[in-house]
Amino acid sequence: MEIVQISSFKELEEAYGFVEKYLLESDKHPRDINYYARKLSEHPELMLKATIGNNIVGVVLGSVDDDHILIGELVVHPNHRRQYIGSSLIKSLEENSKITGINTLLLGAGEEAEAFYLKQGYTPKLFIQVQGNNAKDVFDNFIKDLSIKYRVSWKEDKDDKSKAVIETQTIDKDLQQKADGLPNCHSQYLFSKTII
Repeated sequence: MEIVQISSFKELEEAYGFVEKYLLESDKHPRDINYYARKLSEHPELMLKATIGNNIVGVVLGSVDDDHILIGELVVHPNHRRQYIGSSLIKSLEENSKITGINTLLLGAGEEAEAFYLKQGYTPKLFIQVQGNNAKDVFDNFIKDLSIKYRVSWKEDKDDKSKAVIETQTIDKDLQQKADGLPNCHSQYLFSKTII
């Protein structure tokens, strides 16, 4: 297996096609091929593919987003999982991220990938989004009910939407279930890591 940087739009199209085939569930993804095409010219070192021979077996797509590096997509071919390809892609991305001068990496993960990111040394945080006319009130009441072991590190309120990140340090499924029980709520674990 070899890990190489994606260096052209043609290679990006091939890698993104791989991501669409094995990871994305809809074409309404916020980071589409056009997003990554723009980012490729800025930081190509954050877009990598793992190959065996001429075949792609894994892809990681990262980008600089304000003060952190966003790991947007990481996928390994189903026949090659549990062979350290995902771990190798993440380690290579972390090493390449030093070029940017930014040392914080951030990503959102589905439940099936949470254990993987914990093994890679990433710290979980619970992202919660409540929508609707009374989103702020619903969310504020939810936060009041939290025990003192949790801290809200970021919060944004708009007329019909309230979003926040709660520092959990571990994956707390009970807390996530409570959040998902709120009306019009979605939650997901975010993971972060600081590279030294």
